[in-house]
Amino acid sequence: MVDITEAQFFDSSFITNLLVADRIASKRGKTFRLQMGTALIVERALQLSGILDSLSVAYDHEAALA
Repeated sequence: MVDITEAQFFDSSFITNLLVADRIASKRGKTFRLQMGTALIVERALQLSGILDSLSVAYDHEAALA
């Protein structure tokens, strides 16, 4: 799980690393989950990148760990 609840900025290398982490977790039979906050600008940027279609996303800590 990666918690980006407090994120205010990220770049393309961060997005790439999220995809790499998801691929590695999948190869190991694990689930990679992105814990989002409520910052609409962050969610919108991730939507535009298309990454939210590829990753498991949760909006709170309990759901992220489930």
